[in-house]
Amino acid sequence: INGKEAQWEQRYYISSRVLDASTLRKDHAPQNLSLLKKMALNLTRPVAMGRKGKASLRLKRKIAAWDDDERARLLGLTEL
Repeated sequence: INGKEAQWEQRYYISSRVLDASTLRKDHAPQNLSLLKKMALNLTRPVAMGRKGKASLRLKRKIAAWDDDERARLLGLTEL
């Protein structure tokens, strides 16, 4: 586009697996994944996300997904 070369970018996500080959239904995997999800939600609940007013849990999760600095702050990797 406009004389610029195209760039190849590849990203991997936990949910990128083919669901037929997923092992999330075996052994203790469902409980472990549920625990991880609950921990992530509990990290986002009390944080005001540096914005005025209240933000919904859905908005907090989106902001953390989009912003690396905000995600680091949520995880306690930087100062509040």
